[in-house]
Amino acid sequence: MITLQEVSVEYENLTALNRVSVQFPSGKISGLIGPNGAGKSSLLKSCMGLIPEFSGTIRFGEHDLRKNRHWIKEHCGYAPEDTILPSYLKGTELLELIATLRQSIQPDEEINRLCQLLHFEGKENDLIINYSHGMRKKISVAVALVGKPEYLIIDEALNGLDSLALFSLKHDLLKQARGGKTIIISSHILPLIEEWCDPIMIMNKGTIIQTFTKAELHNQQGQTKQTFDDIFIELINKS
Repeated sequence: MITLQEVSVEYENLTALNRVSVQFPSGKISGLIGPNGAGKSSLLKSCMGLIPEFSGTIRFGEHDLRKNRHWIKEHCGYAPEDTILPSYLKGTELLELIATLRQSIQPDEEINRLCQLLHFEGKENDLIINYSHGMRKKISVAVALVGKPEYLIIDEALNGLDSLALFSLKHDLLKQARGGKTIIISSHILPLIEEWCDPIMIMNKGTIIQTFTKAELHNQQGQTKQTFDDIFIELINKS
């Protein structure tokens, strides 16, 4: 479980996060969705220690982020929306490097599994500089998955993945969640969040304005005859 208590982030005159308190449960894929500038990336970057200047408390299980940053980095996989990849390496070379850093027990088997999972077999030995946008997204997600981390944060990193990769990844992440992992996915793709995630947190203006379990969302849809898009836009407009 990842727990935030009264977390705020200020950028000069802008409040990116405003006293956010939320729990991302273990054994679940939690979804985070909101318009541009809602604070999603600021929240997730704060969890990763990439924004050290925040007030409040962030805990990974019993580990306080400020006191145990090194432990959290070792046990958390992170796939951001934009990442700078070492273009002079082959895909497999990057994954081998990460596997070494994370002390993967069976690196070759794990790398082969990730190549199959994300459907980039045949491209894994190409230089990253020659990768398409979608291939760069795949390798970024694969890097986050190496070492089977206890915590996994995917921040807008699924945009650009093809349908085959998304289908395989969904079932793999659901299996990991059932095994007790804590997984957070931030995305602008409402159908993906609705289908993959439970619970779902909606953010706007630096705060979480609504949290749904999947059952609660489906119940509201049944009662109001609204789609998730309708409910989302209505909540954003009211906040």
